[in-house]
Formats: sequence, structure tokens, C-alpha cells
Amino acid sequence: LKAWKPGALIIDKPTAKGFSGRPLRFHFQMGNQFIDAIQPHGASTGAELRKIVDLNTATTQPQNEVLVVIDDRGKKAEAAKQEVDIIGRVAKAWPMTALMAASGLQNGLLQ
Repeated sequence: LKAWKPGALIIDKPTAKGFSGRPLRFHFQMGNQFIDAIQPHGASTGAELRKIVDLNTATTQPQNEVLVVIDDRGKKAEAAKQEVDIIGRVAKAWPMTALMAASGLQNGLLQ
């Protein structure tokens, strides 16, 4: 994230209150955008969808944008594409390799 948006303030482990009244924890926040990174598994996607819907239906919370980065490196590419398509219906979803490319990273190194 720092390579993608070098000047942005990145907050670690922010929380927001969802419609359920429970605190929702995200991995990062940049501006009004919450960011999570997940593995391409149905259970991870299901939990993330629940969190996004809980956040977006909260009446006391201003609408925040959610970006979900899904690990598509190695043998995970096909599974990640499916999960990106599913999450992409309710939030922004990027494969990890797309974030790395946008950041000028390849194999974790600046190019």
C-alpha cells in the first residue's frame, strides 16, 4: 500500500461499527477506504461479504468504501478470479498481482 500511495496516511487495524452493533475490524484504512487482504477461499469470502454488508447497512456509520485484495499469486489465480468476481458485486476487489503492478512491485520488489 505504501508503494501504491506513498503519501497516503495508512491506519493499521481500524474498526467501524456495523449495523449489527458489533465492531468490524479491517486490516488497513486510507482516507475513507477500508482495506482487507484475504485468501481465495469461500470461507474467507463469506466472512468478508458479511462484514461489508454489515458496514454498508449501518445507519450510524457514514458510507465507507471497501477494497478487498485477494491473493492470486502462484496456483491461486483461478480461485482468486472467482472470489474477485463475487466480492466485486458489493465492493472493490483486486487481485494481489494487480495491486502489485499498480504499485510498481514485482515479486515484492520495486521495479
